[in-house]
Amino acid sequence: MFRVLSKRLFQTTSGLLESQFPPSLVHATGLEKRELIAKLEGNNDPYFGGPHKFTSGTRDDPNIIRSAFKARIVGCICEPEQFNIVWMWVEAEMPRRCGCGYWFKLVKVDPV
Repeated sequence: MFRVLSKRLFQTTSGLLESQFPPSLVHATGLEKRELIAKLEGNNDPYFGGPHKFTSGTRDDPNIIRSAFKARIVGCICEPEQFNIVWMWVEAEMPRRCGCGYWFKLVKVDPV
């Protein structure tokens, strides 16, 4: 013998939830708060982690890599049809050349 259980339905509204919980910026501290402030200022990529378009990439005009540290790992997709990524360390004040011929230079920026 099977019993049919009644379904309980409930509904919430976003207006009710927003009035009960303060915005996350009020409770955020430290690095999380600085990230949220950067996003409110319009900087959606405060760590410069997104993909970059290649410039000329010559020794005189290298691709600029921004970092708050002395070195950063950079991945180069040498050809558009290529599926693998060539990873290398780029250090401050020392331009680095990828095997495909593109140059990269690290520029120090202030941390978030």
